Amino acid sequence: MLSQAVRPGIRHAIVALALASLAAGCSGSANPAGPSATPGTGLSISGGDAATAASAATGHDLPFKGTLEGAYTLAFPNATTLVVSGSGTGNATQLGQFTFSYDEVVNLTTGVGTGTYELTAANGDTLSADWIGAGFPTADPTVLRIVENATINGGTGRFANAGGSFRIERLFSFITNSGGGSFDGTIQLR
Repeated sequence: MLSQAVRPGIRHAIVALALASLAAGCSGSANPAGPSATPGTGLSISGGDAATAASAATGHDLPFKGTLEGAYTLAFPNATTLVVSGSGTGNATQLGQFTFSYDEVVNLTTGVGTGTYELTAANGDTLSADWIGAGFPTADPTVLRIVENATINGGTGRFANAGGSFRIERLFSFITNSGGGSFDGTIQLR
């Protein structure tokens, strides 16, 4: 497994290869069961998306939007897999100030990532979500635009039976291993 301790020149070459793999995976033909990019529309999920699953659940829909900023650690356990973990802070409706932890596994042959978010409010209540997403190249080759579609699957305290969905759009810098973005969706408190 490669780690952040890898020499900077080698590390940047590996990151450049990962970025190229993500871009290639995102530019190929769309997988009908996975995310796809359509110019001007961002990422969509075919075959039953997070919004459909959320609307089927019962509960009171509340707006859920906010911003987040985080730092991430990248590891390459093999030639086709990127593992990312991270943490950071943010501010959101229904949560206020929060911290988050983040885990992701990216299939470098398809460019598709799956992972989890756990958001923790100041009072200790947590909100959990699973997501699927992809990275897209930007004009700056050291920055990746990431789009994730998340499905809320409960939490603790006030969010123990929460449902809903939200879409995260953020930027990731391969130079600093950090980045920020925003999210928007609905949360259902039951």
